[in-house]
Amino acid sequence: MNCLLIREAKPGEPSLVVHFYYKLFEQQFGFLPSTEKYFLHAMTELFDDQDGNKLWVIEEAGEIKGSICIVKKGNAEAQLRLFGTDMSLQGKGAGKQLMQKAMNFCKERGYSHVILWTIDICESACYLYDKFGFRFIESKPNTTWANYLMTEEKWEYFA
Repeated sequence: MNCLLIREAKPGEPSLVVHFYYKLFEQQFGFLPSTEKYFLHAMTELFDDQDGNKLWVIEEAGEIKGSICIVKKGNAEAQLRLFGTDMSLQGKGAGKQLMQKAMNFCKERGYSHVILWTIDICESACYLYDKFGFRFIESKPNTTWANYLMTEEKWEYFA
């Protein structure tokens, strides 16, 4: 991971993160173009609370290669969103570093309850969620993001 930089996103980069995130899921899991709308909507929540929300990116050689976002949902509740790393960084600790940044932010802001939604095929991410103390709580089928059935999973963390 030479020249790997994890930092807060700069103005103008949230839209680049959505593009990165969509392309990542298109390449890895065959997501349909219509899924980009869901990711765009998720990103708009970032702008609802400048102090309570935060987006981090991994930058490598001037390109966005990973992201994670925390969105405030209540006094002590937040949601982890748009977490992913470029395939070239997977399995090298980059995701763990992003998770640590996000969870440290949650602790600083007093978010004692953090939720996230993922999909069952994101096995490496689910492994990390478990390691960081998240627990699976519910699931629902999804046939809208790709041309196959996947299962959305809700996970939660209590400090």
